[in-house]
Amino acid sequence: MGPIRRWLLAGLLVLVPLAVTVWLLNWIIGTLDQTLQILPSDWHPDKLLGFHLPGFGVLLALAIVLSIGAFASNFFGRKLVSWWDALLSRIPIVRSIYSSVKQVSDTLFSENGNAFRKALLVQWPREGVWTIAFQTGMPGGDVANHLQGDYLSVYVPTTPNPTGGYFIMLPKADCIELKMSVDEALTYVISMGVVVPGSAASYKPK
Repeated sequence: MGPIRRWLLAGLLVLVPLAVTVWLLNWIIGTLDQTLQILPSDWHPDKLLGFHLPGFGVLLALAIVLSIGAFASNFFGRKLVSWWDALLSRIPIVRSIYSSVKQVSDTLFSENGNAFRKALLVQWPREGVWTIAFQTGMPGGDVANHLQGDYLSVYVPTTPNPTGGYFIMLPKADCIELKMSVDEALTYVISMGVVVPGSAASYKPK
């Protein structure tokens, strides 16, 4: 039974990551292919080719995002986006949702922002217990007036689902910046510490 057990585990180690990857890619491509519904029925690739070929929706979605980005980057596009933001900011309920989402997206996708640019080692949920976290910025507004010294805004993800977690503010001196990419740190968290980054996680105290 020993060899059979080893072969079974070896087979699972090969097939499980492959199956999950294929399932995720199939779900992403299938979801993006729904963008083809905005095209006239006569323009659908399935009708033009005579058979279904997945992936055209990905290309269409990418083309739409690039086109909007190119338009929003020029003078007239920026004016239109400013006008659109001003319009939505005057609509009750909508303005609170839109402004909150926009602030988060501007922070995450800004080229000059520091959100999720650094992986940290912090003590959480109590002293002596360490975990991986990500710097999202620095405390601001009235919160900063009540904090003495340098603090960092930190996101502590849960394992194995990093989309859930905790937002905390820690003294900068208590945060250790890891010489580890965000992707490596996320992999470390998702795998519950099983997948260790290839290089040693050296760090420097603040």
